[in-house]
Amino acid sequence: MNKIFTFVGCLLLSALSLTASAQQEGYPDSLNAYYRLAQPSSGQYFTAFSAGALGVSSPDPARASQVIRLSTTKMYSLADDMAALQAQLENGEIDQDTYNRMFQQIMTLNSWKSGFYPVTHLRSQGTDYALLMASLKTYCDRAINNFLNDEVPGIYNQYYQTLLMLSVFSGVIYPANLATVDDFKAWCNNYLSQWRDIADFRLYLHPLTATQEGDNTPNFTGNYAVEFKTPAWIGNMKNAQTYINAILTNNGANPDVDTLDIWQSAVERVLAEVAKDYTEESEAYKLAENLFDYTKADMVYALSTDENGDLYAQPLPDAFGTNGVTLTDDQAQRLVCHPEEVDEGSPFAVAPQTSLKGDDGWYYTALYTDFPFRVLSPDVVVYTVSAVDAVTGAATLEEIPDSKVPACTPVVVRSKSVDLSANQLLPLDEEVAAVEGNLLKGTFFPQKNDGTMKTLTLSGGHPAFLAVPETVAGNSAYFDGQVANGLRQLSAASTSRTVYDLQGRRMNGTAPKGIYVINGRKVVVR
Repeated sequence: MNKIFTFVGCLLLSALSLTASAQQEGYPDSLNAYYRLAQPSSGQYFTAFSAGALGVSSPDPARASQVIRLSTTKMYSLADDMAALQAQLENGEIDQDTYNRMFQQIMTLNSWKSGFYPVTHLRSQGTDYALLMASLKTYCDRAINNFLNDEVPGIYNQYYQTLLMLSVFSGVIYPANLATVDDFKAWCNNYLSQWRDIADFRLYLHPLTATQEGDNTPNFTGNYAVEFKTPAWIGNMKNAQTYINAILTNNGANPDVDTLDIWQSAVERVLAEVAKDYTEESEAYKLAENLFDYTKADMVYALSTDENGDLYAQPLPDAFGTNGVTLTDDQAQRLVCHPEEVDEGSPFAVAPQTSLKGDDGWYYTALYTDFPFRVLSPDVVVYTVSAVDAVTGAATLEEIPDSKVPACTPVVVRSKSVDLSANQLLPLDEEVAAVEGNLLKGTFFPQKNDGTMKTLTLSGGHPAFLAVPETVAGNSAYFDGQVANGLRQLSAASTSRTVYDLQGRRMNGTAPKGIYVINGRKVVVR
């Protein structure tokens, strides 16, 4: 692959030089806005189109899934960390041994990211990937504590004699560590303490540079890669586990049974903690699961997309070139992003369907976004739904004050035109108070309909929730409740509704409880 992109700093001095020269090279202080992340070489945009995944799509301002909340702090500086550590030593807050250990950790773990922006938010369609990565340390802590309290006493009682033999021959554990169950628990805690000390899964935004032919000066391209590094202990812990098991079973390097599987038990508990916040089907959970399954740890990775558009961690050469990875041009293109700010000059828009034009001359659209927004266009009004007629599905609309919609609030949008330029919305970087009494639900991703999810259509020329599509569209709203089963497919001919009782009399207005014939079908109204 050509050398146009530099994915990681090769030496500490070059990393420090990058930080020092950031301003003169045109690097921003930080990033903090809503963006569309463009892939400059392909003309495509990152789009969350499945449960948590960042895929790619054609640029489209009407796609809520292209609006990504991205914020960073200022560039990370290794020199700042070193100065802070030196100050701790001089102030007597740490001793020389602690300083030496922490100095080595900083050098080993942090030198690669000097000149990178620590990412504080990378949120799209209900998933904040920066928060997920930063939370892994907390998930590990919870898993360790649960493991120590729940499983260690049983391991101690079951394997005491074997552990005693291990203490004699291996040098891994000593008799004093086995005097009581609390002593053994303390040893296990130390065994897992690397999780607490050096776990750093945070995401970093790496400004990419290009070098012209015959010029050794790197120039900032305005493009970035989202990168992180897996701690060395992911691989070291697995190797240690194999070693302990081999001794316990006296069965060589590949034991038939996992006699004392502290590692795997802890991993399973970590993933159980992750699953409390992210479903096992989500790409966020799968990403966390894969982090503990890599055979090559202590490497730098970039968040990318694979050929199917699913979220993918692409391994990169590490900071000192000991684990070289060759990237194809296609792989490099998928991990490079260019932030394009979503603002009043380039806003988000809603795309009304021409088939959803009411008798009042207005178009109606259901919308659900991950971010709060306000209306920019004068002929656009946003509503919640406070009631749905049990027979006709007609919606009672309640206008939202100030046209400011809170995040994760399903709404109905009314507009005068189908032109995107007349339906502009602006994501807000502020908290908007929740709206009470809204009966609608929303989905970020296309969702298979179980038959109860009624989506927006027209009934008698008025907005109603009656349609029952096989799949509810992403970034859309629906009503999940007792409404007469009406439309299986939305069509212009099916928007008018006729209701008869069993004696053949046509009903006008809201029908009381009973059995009726609605558009030729028997329906029970409760």
